Amino acid sequence: MESQRKYYIRNANGTFTVTDVRPKDYQEPQQVPEPPETKSIDEDLELRLKELEDGVLGKNRQKVDTKYNYTHIDIEIVMSNPDEYIIPELKEACKKLWNKNIFTVMCSNRQDAGCSWIETFPLSKENNEVFKELKKRYPKNIKKIRGDCVRIDFDTSKMGEDEISKLFVGIVEQFKQQDIQKQFYDTPEEFLIGCGCFKKIIDKGEKLKKGNTKIVFDATKMTKTLEEYAEEKNAVYDPKLKRIYSGEFYKRHLDYISKYGEIDREIEA
Repeated sequence: MESQRKYYIRNANGTFTVTDVRPKDYQEPQQVPEPPETKSIDEDLELRLKELEDGVLGKNRQKVDTKYNYTHIDIEIVMSNPDEYIIPELKEACKKLWNKNIFTVMCSNRQDAGCSWIETFPLSKENNEVFKELKKRYPKNIKKIRGDCVRIDFDTSKMGEDEISKLFVGIVEQFKQQDIQKQFYDTPEEFLIGCGCFKKIIDKGEKLKKGNTKIVFDATKMTKTLEEYAEEKNAVYDPKLKRIYSGEFYKRHLDYISKYGEIDREIEA
């Protein structure tokens, strides 16, 4: 038998009276809803990752095209994939420069509206003479920047891609084949400093001041031979020239020697 409901009435003196009769002003207590189910941070992260994998978040996003939109990139990477890094109208000119061992620092991209340019690393002594002649013909368009880097720069706002390509190819074809320049090999000491074999000393050539130090080679830090360090870095040591090249640039140096039979001694200074 179901038990009859009891009601507790609070008296003025603080005591309670129990009765089976429901008081007129009695109100049923409100039920407190159960809290909603929550996920831990890890569970929420896992769910969002799953949504990304399933394309829920990415299906309406536009794919960002990074082609040509780069700042400075290592030249070996650029040469390995010019279609990604070089705009079509400058690609042939850049390739012709690379074939002559004249390596590009940067060139214009689609953000340089109306302007096309190529910047190269320093030239050999022979090619510097070519540069001087070209500068006479194009005094406003061919110049040296940041020391000995060369910049070929034209307003091409009214030119098509083929015209731009023809202009730049015609200019760079004037340069000669050159040996690998100083920017693309190291002396043994320079290379070993890059491997951690160095120490910091006070630079006595300057006025002494706090923090006035320079890094110099320290043979005591070597734990293996120069050749072993070079092998670890996929580099090649030429003991005759006392130069260390990356594999790509050493091959180009050997190709130059095989064709021209001489070493560009001007770059050793």
